[in-house]
Amino acid sequence: MRVLLLLLAVILTGPVYAEELPSLPPVVTPSLSEDVATDTLFAEKLEEQGEVRGALIEWQRIIYESDDLDEQEKAAFNVARLYQKLGEYGKALNFSQRFIKKYPESDYTPEVLYRMSVAAEKLKDNGAAFYVQDLRSNHPDSKWTAAAEYHYYWQRAKSGSFLPDANGVSQRELKHRLDTHLPRSPKAQARIAATLSVLPGVGLVYAGEWQTALGVMLASALLAWALWHALRHRHIPYAAIWGVLLLTLLFLSMARAYHIAEDNHHKKRLQLLMAWEDLYPLEP
Repeated sequence: MRVLLLLLAVILTGPVYAEELPSLPPVVTPSLSEDVATDTLFAEKLEEQGEVRGALIEWQRIIYESDDLDEQEKAAFNVARLYQKLGEYGKALNFSQRFIKKYPESDYTPEVLYRMSVAAEKLKDNGAAFYVQDLRSNHPDSKWTAAAEYHYYWQRAKSGSFLPDANGVSQRELKHRLDTHLPRSPKAQARIAATLSVLPGVGLVYAGEWQTALGVMLASALLAWALWHALRHRHIPYAAIWGVLLLTLLFLSMARAYHIAEDNHHKKRLQLLMAWEDLYPLEP
């Protein structure tokens, strides 16, 4: 009997509670208007708001769900571009290669090749050379070709590698400044330091390692004196030991001077390139 009364109470009071429940407002995507929340506009708005990963996912959705061929092409281009923006250069290169294969005559092709050259250089030293040459051969008048050539030239300068011929104004200016501030190549600078190390510690002084140079000079002087003393008293075994130690010290100081000089040259080159903001490679 008690159970029946409870069921009756629930049935009679249920509608009352239902009527008192407030209606919920519709869910609206924050900071996105209804016009923006559609296909490509939505993806573009996400990127503008800094949601690069979300924009990437949206472009990928468009590739598979859109029936518009132009939208598919644009989406494929942006997927490769955003992977590069996220610093995932391997994926950027992979999706760019897919794009070139599927849309060889696309208006996006010069820009895609430019971005491929940048990504390839990030993954491998001198990796951009193939794509730069492709741009030169097939898109000689494109702004993306000029940008790829200069970016490649700047990266060559940054790595300290042999620079190709300077063609553009910016390339010639960059080469002129480097030649003025760094007249010698890193290898030449290192060879000078190594050669000077024949005189104990001198090569390290040239490389800027004053404290190490002083230690090498003192140690070399002591070993040379011990070698002379052993030879003077005809202690051949001792003379051999001191002689080997002295040669080993000279060889190690020579190797250290070589690497320090080369490293210092590279650091100075990077500092100069970072300081010359007017010559930093930028996208068109």
